[in-house]
Order: sequence, then structure tokens, then C-alpha cells
Amino acid sequence: MAAPRIFWLCSHETLRYEEIPLFLEAGAEIIPSLGDAALLRFDSHYDNESHLLYPHWRKHCTIPTPVLEEMRHIDIIGKRGKLNRTEAELFNRWIDVMYIASFPDIVNNVMDWFRGYPLFRVFGHGDFTNYSRVMDFYKLDKNKFHQHSKYIWSPILASLDLPEDPRIVKNKLYLNAFVSPERLGSQWIGRRSQPYISTTISYMDGNHPARDIYDQFSRHFKDIPSLVLGKNAKSALTGANDNIAGYTDTITFHSKIACSRMFIYLGFHSNFHLHFTPIEAISMGVPVLFLERSGLAQEARDHGISNAALRSIGMYRDVHELSQAVKEAFHNFDFLENLTLNQSIIFGRVFSRTRALAAARSLVNRVQEYVVQNRKEPYKEPALMNVSPGTLFRKPTINRDLPKEQGQMARFSLETIRSLTGRPVYSDNGDFIARLAVPGVDSPGMLLAEYIGFMKPGLYAVSMYVKAFQPSSQSVGSFSMGTWIPNFVLYATHHIGSIGAGENLITLMVNVSPETAAATKELRFHWDGTHPIEISHLFIQKLS
Repeated sequence: MAAPRIFWLCSHETLRYEEIPLFLEAGAEIIPSLGDAALLRFDSHYDNESHLLYPHWRKHCTIPTPVLEEMRHIDIIGKRGKLNRTEAELFNRWIDVMYIASFPDIVNNVMDWFRGYPLFRVFGHGDFTNYSRVMDFYKLDKNKFHQHSKYIWSPILASLDLPEDPRIVKNKLYLNAFVSPERLGSQWIGRRSQPYISTTISYMDGNHPARDIYDQFSRHFKDIPSLVLGKNAKSALTGANDNIAGYTDTITFHSKIACSRMFIYLGFHSNFHLHFTPIEAISMGVPVLFLERSGLAQEARDHGISNAALRSIGMYRDVHELSQAVKEAFHNFDFLENLTLNQSIIFGRVFSRTRALAAARSLVNRVQEYVVQNRKEPYKEPALMNVSPGTLFRKPTINRDLPKEQGQMARFSLETIRSLTGRPVYSDNGDFIARLAVPGVDSPGMLLAEYIGFMKPGLYAVSMYVKAFQPSSQSVGSFSMGTWIPNFVLYATHHIGSIGAGENLITLMVNVSPETAAATKELRFHWDGTHPIEISHLFIQKLS
């Protein structure tokens, strides 16, 4: 069956990371547009396909590369969707769905020439406006949207229909927000968290509501150490306090939140807008305090969670009540640990990737008849048919992706890490499972032998899963790490004298001193050759 082709017109890094793999898994081919410079002041790496957060969509695409690049270099946003005949025919031949984020005027103009499905992906404006009012500003005819047989309204929040003209919310495809924990790379460090609260407010240098939120945050939390993250220049506001972090890379952004005592979500005081950051914080286990009037709370209410239940997990009526709660909870780790556990349970159900995947699959099924009718060239299979998380992103490499900030954790597959014995094991789908060593088949030796370069000074937990097929009281091997300065000196070693059946997590505590930070390091797992084992993943977390 020919997969629907979706042209993804959106300049949002988080959405691209989450939704492109989602649609690929749902059975579509998806072609991301190039980033729009006007919308990406802080994301200079947006079109860098070697970046860790750039999905490998090309592996699943059957459009010839010259055609792909011709389409991607047409500036649809700059043209506001008004393409010439040649450009329009190119998209009509190769594309089945135009995914258009946020801009109703672009949707309006695309509908004039596109024969497939124009999908209007909406994220909410907040209470100060809505999409219907924006359409009035552009003098767009809402009847045109209502009468278009293939037009799709696709909100990210269940309640986004409520403030809108009924004519523009037809053929609804509700695709909920969700986050993937593996993208975040950090976990809340709990009782070792640093004594400050974190929040995000972006574009304060040009967005009046954002500046108002910052002023409100500063007034109510002036006596509490705080860090304001987001897409801002450090000098975004003249005379602002030093709590504005300025723009940070994604890894630092999440690690700063993971190291904070709590995350505070004020949003835009609106039920009709939601940022990804509070969902990310909850996914990392960071306690989140939020307002009753927020997209976070409203989305939960739309899924049957009562206000009483939400108040028990961090919701407050207004900023004053929320700030008082922060002061009371600041050193109460029992409260905070209970809060993050319950938030994970409740919000994990609300912001569900499984439900989003079902919605994406429903879109694939909805457009399939048009795909069959529209597809002119003979069908060929993409370069990679197997769609799994392991095929969608660049695999992390130890020297490139080591944790740099306290609380940050990196996970590495042992598929590509150097080994001198054993062999890789793959599933029927081609996914790497583990590296296997069997007595009598594989020689005793280094099942893991990897060199590591610079590591920031500090304390690290270096962990690896070792799976035994049966318990053994015999020696299995030793897991160690050391540095060459110039002779090899051990940081730490763990001799495995016995092992239980199943997965066993083996951890080294490694203290990298300033003197050895730049020296070559070596990570070793020496297998004794006496017992069959598998090793699967390596985890490195920076503790301090």
C-alpha cells in the first residue's frame, strides 16, 4: 500500500521531533519544510540533519531527491501559500497532505490550488485572540473553509474549538500533545536539587503578553531564587534581574529544569494555549506548580480529571496562591516527591503518545483513497521500511553526547560501541537488542572497550545492564573505567563475582578531577568467558 505523503510546514523543533516520528510510525511519508529564518532567531541548527534531534525522515521517503529539494526550497511561508502554476503542480503531483501550522492565511491560499488535504494544525493563541479573529483581520472568508471537502482542523488541545467560529473547526483531527522522555536526557535530582525555581517565558523582547507574564512572575517570586529559561537574549529586558538565563541549547535547557527545586507554569493565563515545557518537566519527574486557568489544567479537565484532583497535584487558583505554595513546599521534599509521582500518573494518561499515534493512523486511513487515486508514478518501497525509534534519529555517541550539567543523563546503545568479543543480536524487525557473549563460541575478552575524550570535572554514575540467563556464583567479569595520564590509572572498578538471572544493573561511581578532565579515558567490560551474558545499554549521568 502506498503511504500518504505529508508536507510538514512548521518551524517548531519540539513538534518536529515528536510528530514526524509519530506520522512515520503511523504509516506516512513526511517531508519537513526548511526552517523559516524569521521564526528561528534562536535555532541556527534547525536544518542541520546531523543534529541529534533531527529525525531521519529521508530513509522513509520515496520521492526522488532532486524533486524533494526543489519542493523544500520553495518558500511557502514567505509567499504566504501563493504559489505559481509550476510550483503548485509539483506539490499536487507528489504530496497528499499539506500540514500547515498556525497561519490561516496560508491555509486559505493553499486551498486555491492544492488538490489534496490541507490540514490546519493549531496550538492556541491564548485568551487575547483566536484563529477566527485572525481570519477577520486578514479578511478571509470562513465559508471557504467550511465548504472545502478535504480541509481538516487539527487542534493540539481538546478545547481549542470552543472560542472559534464553527465553520473553521470541521473535519476535526484532535492530535494531542505528548513528549518522548528519551529526547529530554535529564531526570529531576530530587533531594539534591538546587535551591531555585525554574520557569520558561520566551520572546520577551517583542511580545507584550510575555513581558507582562515576566513582570508578574518577578513580583510574586521576588524573594525566591529563580531562573527564567526560554528563547530570549540575556538582555531581553532593560534593567531585568540576572534570573534571565538567555537562550540555551536543548541539553542545557532541560538539565537546568531537572536541577531546579520546582518548575512554575504560568503560561498565558489561558485555557486555550499550552507550552511543551511543563509536560517535559513532568516527564523528567520535576514537580510542577500551575494555574487553574491554563491549558495544562484544561486539557486534564477535558479528560475527566476534576478540579479537586488537580488541586491535589499542584494546581492553584491564582499566582498569589501559587507563590505561597512554593514558599511552603520549598524544603518539603516528602511533599514534592509525592507530587511528582502523582503528576506522572495523571498527566501521563492525559498527554499520551499512544492516543496521538491512534489519531495519526486515523489520518493515514482517512486520506488513503485519495492517495490511490492521485499517485501516478509506480510505487517503490522506501530505503528503510522498518519504522522504529532506533531508525529515526542519529545514534548518540559517547564523545559527542556526554552529559555536561548536573542531573543530565545520556543513554547509549552498545550496537556501535567498540567491542573485541561477542556479537550483536537483532530482533526480527532489525532493531538492536544486545551484545551477546557465549562460552565456547566467543573468546574471553573485552565485551566493551571504548575510549572517551574530554569529560567535565565532577561525579558521574556510569551504569550498564548485564543480563544473565541463569544465576551463577562464578565470576562473570569486571566493569571498570580509568584514565591514561600517561599510564592507565583506574577511576573505579566493579568485579562481578556472582550474578542473578535476568537483568542486573551494574554501576560505577566515577569522579573526574580537573587534572584528568582532558585526558583520554577508557571504559572496559572484561568478560571472563565462563557464563553466557548479554549487555544492552550504557547510561552516564552527571551527579555533580
